[in-house]
Amino acid sequence: MSESMQGPSYPEREPSPLEKYPPMEDLPLKPPTYWPAVTMHFAPDTYQALVELAEGGSIADALRDAIALSKWFKDVRESGAEVLIERNRKLRRVVKIR
Repeated sequence: MSESMQGPSYPEREPSPLEKYPPMEDLPLKPPTYWPAVTMHFAPDTYQALVELAEGGSIADALRDAIALSKWFKDVRESGAEVLIERNRKLRRVVKIR
């Protein structure tokens, strides 16, 4: 077949970020030179709360702290333990955090 009948040739497609990097479970324990990126959209009031949680630090750190706290709370509850808060000299059980 002649070259004019083959149609146009296209350059090779760049792999997507998900194709470039290994799955999370295959990542080493030490921080690699990259981290998978996540894009999120927040409602204005949620974003403002996040900025307040960051306390002048990075929003990424505030998100990491929130995720770590949520994971800890879940692990505690799944182990059968309870999380208690003392307010006005009374103990109250935390049932959910979200």
